[in-house]
Amino acid sequence: MPTFVLASASSARKRLLQTIGIEPVV
Repeated sequence: MPTFVLASASSARKRLLQTIGIEPVV
């Protein structure tokens, strides 16, 4: 799987977590 796909999914997941009030340390 291409790196940009992984990065995109990671960013989207992190943004979602921040939206619900959980900010991941990493």
